[in-house]
Amino acid sequence: MRAALEFCLTEPGQAQHALTISDDVWLYFHGGHVSEGRRWYERSLALATEPTPARAAALWANGLMAINQTDFPAARRLLGESRALAEALGDRSNHATAEAWSGWLAMNEGDLPEATAHLERARAEHLALHDTTAAALDQQFMAKVVLESGDAARAVPLFEHSRDASRAQGNLWLWSWALIQLGRAVWQLGDRQRARKLIVEGLRLKVQLDDRLATGYSLELLAWVIATDDPERAARLLGRARGVLQAVGATGLPYLRADHQECTAHLRATLGEHALTKLIDRGAALTFDEAVAEALQDEAARSTGAEGPAGTEAAAASAIVPPERSPLTRRERQVAALIADGLTNKQIAARLVISRRTAEGHVDHIMTKLGFTSRTQIAAMVTRRPHVA
Repeated sequence: MRAALEFCLTEPGQAQHALTISDDVWLYFHGGHVSEGRRWYERSLALATEPTPARAAALWANGLMAINQTDFPAARRLLGESRALAEALGDRSNHATAEAWSGWLAMNEGDLPEATAHLERARAEHLALHDTTAAALDQQFMAKVVLESGDAARAVPLFEHSRDASRAQGNLWLWSWALIQLGRAVWQLGDRQRARKLIVEGLRLKVQLDDRLATGYSLELLAWVIATDDPERAARLLGRARGVLQAVGATGLPYLRADHQECTAHLRATLGEHALTKLIDRGAALTFDEAVAEALQDEAARSTGAEGPAGTEAAAASAIVPPERSPLTRRERQVAALIADGLTNKQIAARLVISRRTAEGHVDHIMTKLGFTSRTQIAAMVTRRPHVA
C-alpha cells in the first residue's frame, strides 16, 4: 500500500489514484496509524485538487485523523470542505459521512445540540441511501451524545440495541464499540462488575481486529472501572493506554478527559504521586502486544465472564494464568515457551519430536484459548510470565 501511494504521489498524473487508495483504507489508518494516515492525506489532497468524490472522501477521512489528534480547527475546516464539495457534486454518500464525523467533532468540542443535528442529518441520509451499516454507526454516535448529556440510564438501552443489531449483522467493529460504550454507561450507573465484563469483551474483539486506537481507549476505560478495587493495576493500565495511543499517533479525546482526571486524582490520593508515576511509566513502556497480553491475562485470572446474547453472561475466552489454573495443556505451555524463544513451527516440531501439522495445531489451540491473534502476543505473555513453560 505504501509503495502504491508513493508511486501515485511521485508519478505525474497519478495523484487522483492516491486519493482513491487512501479512501479505501481509511479504517486501517484510523485503527492504528493515525499520524501516517494524516501525512498521506495531506500529500494526496495537495496534489489532487480536482473536485471529485475521492477528494470529498479524503477530506472527511483527514478530518477524522485530525479529530483523533485533537486538532479540532483543522478537523472543522476539512469536514466543512468535504460537506461543501460533496453537496456540489451531488455526492450524497460522502456528504452523509462528513455529516456524521462533524457530529463526532461537535460532541468532542462539547456542543451536544450541534452534534445531534449533524448526526440526525447523517442518519436520515444514510437510511435514504439504504446504507444500514453507516446508519447504525450514526445511531451509536447519538447514543454517545445521550451519555455525554449525563443520561446514562437512557444511553444503556440504546447501546444494548446497537450491540444486538451489530452482532446480528456480524459487524465486529461496531459490535465491539457498542460493548465498550455500554460498559462505560453501566459503570456510570454504578455496576462496576458488569462494566468490567463488557469492556473486556469489547477489548478482545478489538484485539482480533487489530484496532489499536480502540484498544488504547479500552485499556483507559478499564482502568477507571477497577480504580477503586485495584488501584495499582489501574495505574498500570493508564500507562498502557497512554503508550498505545501515543504509538498510533492519537491523543486522549476531550469527552473522556473528565473521567480520566477523576481516575488519576483518585489514584494519586490512594498511591501517592511517586508510586503513581512509576506505575504509569512502567505500563507505558510495554509494547502493544505486551500491554494487551497482560491486560487479558489479568482478566482471565479473575474468571471474567463475557456479555452473551440478550445480555446474559457467558464464559469469556481464557488467557494465561498460573499453570495450576491455566487453560493450556502441559504440551501447549511447552509450545508457547518455544514460540517465545523464536522457533518456527518446523523447529518446534523437531524439538518436541512431533509432526509439523501437530505443532501447527498446538499453536492454533493456544491462540484460540487465549483469544490471541499473533505469535508475538504469545511470546510477550511467556516473557512476562515465565512460569507458563
